[in-house]
Amino acid sequence: MFAVASLVQASITRITAFLIWPELHRSAPAWSVWYLQSGLITATGFAFFFLLKRRSTKSIPPTTSGAIIKGGSVRSIPLSKDVLALQMEDHYVRIHTRTGSQLMQMTLTEAIDAVGSIEGLRTHRSWWVAREAVRWIEGSSRSMRLHLEGDIVAPVARGTVAVLREAGWLKAVE
Repeated sequence: MFAVASLVQASITRITAFLIWPELHRSAPAWSVWYLQSGLITATGFAFFFLLKRRSTKSIPPTTSGAIIKGGSVRSIPLSKDVLALQMEDHYVRIHTRTGSQLMQMTLTEAIDAVGSIEGLRTHRSWWVAREAVRWIEGSSRSMRLHLEGDIVAPVARGTVAVLREAGWLKAVE
């Protein structure tokens, strides 16, 4: 692939150079030298491309509060009763537990399905909170936040305040 790319690059640049500078015919380097120069340029481009690709495919570095678990089926995820909250982060879900947190590559919906036995609600488009984890509620219905065990603060969407009130969450802790 490298040799073909170098050949294509050498052909295009040589033809273009001769079209732009017709007098170059008299002093142009030999075809083999032109090909080697194009090969060096192509090699540099390939190396740069592969370095960038390698950097972009590395996983998100683990935070101080947990590790990343990639792949696997949702059924194999050990989501126990210690789950306090689920927080969406790009293509990952941060699972907050009593012992810390970890990132798992999945959607928030998949994670909520996996913790089906725990009573909780989706408080925001990127958060799900276990009811027993709520310690106190801060703010008004326009900017409400739930304070959970482990110093975790979860936002509440304005449209979800009524759902929390209907579920009895606001009366239980107010």
